[in-house]
Amino acid sequence: DSAKHGAAEGIENNLRRKIVEKRTVNPKYYAEMSEILQELIEERKRGVEDYVKLLEKYRALAGKIEAPEKGSRYPEHIKGKAALRALYDELDQDEELAIAVDRAVCECHGTTGFRDDEFKQRRVKQSIYDVVGNETDTERIYKVVAAQTGDYQ
Repeated sequence: DSAKHGAAEGIENNLRRKIVEKRTVNPKYYAEMSEILQELIEERKRGVEDYVKLLEKYRALAGKIEAPEKGSRYPEHIKGKAALRALYDELDQDEELAIAVDRAVCECHGTTGFRDDEFKQRRVKQSIYDVVGNETDTERIYKVVAAQTGDYQ
């Protein structure tokens, strides 16, 4: 039915737009959400699911996109803070390491406005390096930290 097909495509486009908007905040998590969306699109195109079941899957995915903290993916100590969720995902779901990096960044004094100040960026990167111990991981994790505008000032 072309009306259902059109509605499904509209929902898919909205979900994709939300994923793209949020991807920089938690790249690994939203890459997974993108993969799930792609699987749903392929299922729809193959006619695998009936329309009602497909809508239920879209609704579930939308919930994961909008409120990742509500699922069972994250440990209790991680759930409540977007930055911790992003670090947890980026650090291969290593809860202790995510908490250690978060603590190091939060305790790094004199770094308010670090995104616009190279000296302050170096201080934040050093605090990350002190936890992870190598340049490659430090740079990768710094990008995630810098995207957390709500949790790190």
